[in-house]
Amino acid sequence: MKLLYLLFALDLLNLAVFLPVFNPFSRSLGGTPFTIGLINSCSALVSLLWNPIVGSLSDQVGRKSILIKCLTASSIGSIVLAFSSSLTMVFIGKMIGALGSPVGILLRSTVADIYKTAEEKKAFFNKCAPIMSVAFLVGSLSSGFLSEAKGGFSMAFLLMASIMGLGAVIANSTISNDLKLKEQQKEKVSFVSKATKELKSAVVNIRTISWPHYKDLFLIKGFYDFTLANQNLASDSKQTKDKSKPKLSLIQKGIGELKKAAQDIKSISKPHYRRLFTIKACYDFATAIILANLGLIMVNEFNITGRYMGYVFLMTSVISIIANIVNLRAHSILKRIALSRMLFIGGSILTISYIGLGVSISSKTSFLTFMCLMCFANAFMDTTLAEMATSEAKEEERGKVISACENMVQLAQIIVPVLSGSVAEIIEQRFIVLSATVPMVTLMVVANSKVKTN
Repeated sequence: MKLLYLLFALDLLNLAVFLPVFNPFSRSLGGTPFTIGLINSCSALVSLLWNPIVGSLSDQVGRKSILIKCLTASSIGSIVLAFSSSLTMVFIGKMIGALGSPVGILLRSTVADIYKTAEEKKAFFNKCAPIMSVAFLVGSLSSGFLSEAKGGFSMAFLLMASIMGLGAVIANSTISNDLKLKEQQKEKVSFVSKATKELKSAVVNIRTISWPHYKDLFLIKGFYDFTLANQNLASDSKQTKDKSKPKLSLIQKGIGELKKAAQDIKSISKPHYRRLFTIKACYDFATAIILANLGLIMVNEFNITGRYMGYVFLMTSVISIIANIVNLRAHSILKRIALSRMLFIGGSILTISYIGLGVSISSKTSFLTFMCLMCFANAFMDTTLAEMATSEAKEEERGKVISACENMVQLAQIIVPVLSGSVAEIIEQRFIVLSATVPMVTLMVVANSKVKTN
């Protein structure tokens, strides 16, 4: 399954091509911060609703077929974007592309199906990480250079369509036909063979019986069984009428799974996790505010477009990789520091970087310096928050807690873009960037209260 690494790389390559070009492309069609934010918020909403439905469908009909459909939807959405001449077409293309957002989830589920032990899964993702990093670097640079050419935006989106189309072809030829369905078919076959064997054994036993000796007993038992069978037949007929009612479609079952997930989140012991959820929500909303505005600031204030936008993404990617390497190398030292203390330190660095980004609008060098500082701190914060969610969650609620934490990311991506876009029509975007310090300072206060308690 070596080509499975390639599928992960293609998924991230697709994202890397998209990020540098979408905001400049939307601006070229007359997009404002509000309209761009509205499009991104609607896309995040579709992803939030669609992901659990796809998860349910993949459990029922298998991963392969759903994965190919999601890759195809993403490819079609990119084609629509490539030929878009208005923001309406951009909106339609983005919504179609959002139907392909569960590709990453399906790929991780496929890995879980193929590799059974935790060691095998860890080894796979350890090998996959550098490949994905290279894919992101190549994608961001390629996108930046393409956007400078004549019709470059269309070429970039067509490249995305080709990437996901290639992914669909690889998935069709690489991933075996739905392992879960194979297991179900195997169980059915084994049941049929077992039943056939039992039937043959019963026939052999009947042949060995002395029939004249047990004639009266068999007559009585036969009449009783026929009477009982008649009653069961009437009951089965009634059940058949009930079954003739239309069954729930797979989509309806998926929506049912979404409601079930919401009920699971409600059932979580909220007082126990209030601090965890508060910290995670503050971090996600602060990060969403920054991500919703940095791209537009680089385009509007510093005129960073084309290859230079690719260079910026390359720089931030390298900084993140370096931070992850440092985190791994210094793990033995960092693990001695309490998670709450790590969050307070990381929050302090991010607050400084947000203030720097907000006040250094006139200096490109200062702006990029604070951006690098932010990327470095984000790498540590992501690791710390993941470790915190895993360690503080009760064993019987761990899956629900981690899922709830991940849903906060999507919730922030729904609310923040359209809200910040609306505010950007009134005030300068640097003030919106500065507003990200509010949730981050709240995170520091909550984390510091835990430090004092300890």
